[in-house]
Amino acid sequence: MTRTMKVVLLSGVVFPGAGHFYLKKYFFAVLLTMIASVCSYLIIMNFTIRILTLFEKIQSGEVAPDFSLMIQFILTQPEDPAARLSVVVWVVMMICWLVAVFDSYRIARKQLSVF
Repeated sequence: MTRTMKVVLLSGVVFPGAGHFYLKKYFFAVLLTMIASVCSYLIIMNFTIRILTLFEKIQSGEVAPDFSLMIQFILTQPEDPAARLSVVVWVVMMICWLVAVFDSYRIARKQLSVF
């Protein structure tokens, strides 16, 4: 497997910034990893809050304990600023991931041409 393919797979499959660590580009690796980590934390917290809200509504009797209704409740976006923020967080996460993949590919190709 070529070095270029390794860094693309590390950045695309493992985590953003992993390919940059492999290439010894530590500043950008830490930056991408921190951005992706914060986004992951916010996404997980948002999902956890929605699940806990669903459990509270089931316990109070507002929502029937039906699997399809629970999935529908979880997947529907509430109309509040936090919902818009979660969309922004997802977009930032995807942009970070794409930047990590393409930049690690670019750096690996550049290093390959130097050697």
